[in-house]
Amino acid sequence: MIKAKFLENSAHELRSVEISGHAASGEYGYDVVCAAVSALSISFYNGVESIAGYEMTLDVADGYMKVIDLDDVKPDQKEKSQILFLGFLNAMQNVAENNPQYVETELSDS
Repeated sequence: MIKAKFLENSAHELRSVEISGHAASGEYGYDVVCAAVSALSISFYNGVESIAGYEMTLDVADGYMKVIDLDDVKPDQKEKSQILFLGFLNAMQNVAENNPQYVETELSDS
């Protein structure tokens, strides 16, 4: 199972996401649920870099990704990254709703 844990601060800004596990919804190399989560994750991180103009802290390993937002970014960068973060959260919740046996999302306060 893939577990995605999103953390937000007291101002309801998304601060980090930690994704771990494997969907195991299909044969290795043909796991469309895993492919969807991977594509969304990479797109989110690359979107922040190209649209908001900075790199978040990133930790990646096999079946694991953790992204932490930075505190010292300009307000316009923060606004753009929050839009991308919310889009990513919504997309992951949608994948989880349609594949509850393979993906789980969680949103909690940090």
